[in-house]
Amino acid sequence: MNGVALLRRVVNQITTHHLRTPHTPDELASAAVGLCKTLLKTLSPLLGNVGSQALLRRSLKLTEGAFPFYGDPRLAEESGLLDAVGASLRRQKLDVAREASIALLLTFVELLATFIGERLTWQLLQEAWPEILTDPSEEKS
Repeated sequence: MNGVALLRRVVNQITTHHLRTPHTPDELASAAVGLCKTLLKTLSPLLGNVGSQALLRRSLKLTEGAFPFYGDPRLAEESGLLDAVGASLRRQKLDVAREASIALLLTFVELLATFIGERLTWQLLQEAWPEILTDPSEEKS
């Protein structure tokens, strides 16, 4: 399995685990913001807070074509960025909010992999969600 396919599968595992049970846009927005917080917390030692948030803003920009409501949070102040993402998701229908959340996380991870490489991205995702992710070499045995 190539690196991009692996990262897509990993994002699918993470989002399936965290976003399958919310039954309201509010619950889903909270879960999606939680995923972003976890990812930002994991990236901050490597990229710094500003770098991590810049990557999230770029992901919002790239995802905005399919989900125009991501335009507002992208312009939010640093301290309110995640709150603005959550507020935008809460205003959407549940299916749209779920799809937008998955698209944002996938874009974020793919952008990160372009920036730091697929192997390091995989390691960071595994560090962020060890309860969900196993090493691909372990799955073969």
